[in-house]
Amino acid sequence: MTAFSWLATALLALTAASANTLNFSVVYQWNKIDYAWPTDSSKAQALSLGRYQPEHNAPAGLAVLGQRVFVSVPRYLQGVPSTLNWLPSNGASSTSPKLHPFPSWDMQGIGNCSALQNVFGLEVDSHGRLWAVDAGRLFTRKNQRRSDLDKCPPKLLIFDLNNNNSIELRYEFPEDVVSRNSSLLSDLVLDKTSDDWLAYISDASGHIIVFSLGKKKSWRVQHPSMLAAQPEHEPLPLGRDLGVSGLALSPLNDRTFLYFSTLSSPELFSVPVSELRAGSDKLTVKSVGTKSAPSRGMSMDNKGLMYFGLLGKQSVATWDTKFSFREELVFEDKEVLQWPDTFAFDASDNLWLIANKLQALLQRKLNLDETNFRLIKAAVGAKSYMYNDWTSQDSNDATSNSLAIATLLFSVLTTVSSF
Repeated sequence: MTAFSWLATALLALTAASANTLNFSVVYQWNKIDYAWPTDSSKAQALSLGRYQPEHNAPAGLAVLGQRVFVSVPRYLQGVPSTLNWLPSNGASSTSPKLHPFPSWDMQGIGNCSALQNVFGLEVDSHGRLWAVDAGRLFTRKNQRRSDLDKCPPKLLIFDLNNNNSIELRYEFPEDVVSRNSSLLSDLVLDKTSDDWLAYISDASGHIIVFSLGKKKSWRVQHPSMLAAQPEHEPLPLGRDLGVSGLALSPLNDRTFLYFSTLSSPELFSVPVSELRAGSDKLTVKSVGTKSAPSRGMSMDNKGLMYFGLLGKQSVATWDTKFSFREELVFEDKEVLQWPDTFAFDASDNLWLIANKLQALLQRKLNLDETNFRLIKAAVGAKSYMYNDWTSQDSNDATSNSLAIATLLFSVLTTVSSF
């Protein structure tokens, strides 16, 4: 074998060994979603009155903190008794546990504007707070609207998980920022500055909403790229008429861009965070690449690696945002990943994901005799975008990789010189 052949073989082996392939494992799975009811009779009554219709319940939003996983169940359709819930993060005696309403059953009342109406996006911050986006609008599928119940404004709630789950903030968005009739708030990411916390929230009507905790003020920005596009792929049951949905934010130590996409297009865009903070009328939006399929959920780790689902391909892919766009497939399972929805990181370097067959639920095709919903996780060796240790970690990784390559090349050259 020639020296060149030895070197080529060695480098190919090194490349293959460093491939970023994820191994997701199932934490929980359900045929249908059920809840920790106060009594058996309360469940029976909810079933008889149509307030609980199991075939209309699907987990969507996701956040993990400590021993709890928080899960939203949006009220796309009638019959969802609790729209914000929690589960133990360390596993339970049942692989299909009941959801515990958060913070209580009293906070789930439909038509009670002080309570939760239709929760989508969730996020936890470094202060131990849970941020929850309540779209306000109920039963968002067109043939399900109930004007007699659909009366509450969109709002943002912040719960202090270290203080008995108390409500630190309940903020109602003004009508000129978020419309009660046409807006649909969904995804949420958090931005921390030296003196403020900001939330960026996707509005499927074609806007990104910015909220400043320090100022207790919100504003919206818009751009044609945030509107629903003409689908180039097979139309999705949810998404053909919806604009911006998935969001991902640059890591804390390089907080440069917010990335976004719509459910109707695989194109991925970026907008400078500085322009969002300033509420600029003219945004510098750029197309950074085209994914192989549209995505619902996206998430960034603290090293600048973006994760996103590929709808219709039952896959998860990544892109290292330090380089030009290049999609890398890291997990594929045609059974497990039917509609990969929302991602979340925990403090132990795990990435969590909800897959929920939303396409079947919205087309009334859920089969409650088979597994429909899964909460899965994988060890990824990274934390959320909100942590700031990605630069030092990259440096350590680079040093380790350089030493490995140098050792390998020395071994190759030593072998070659012995020929």
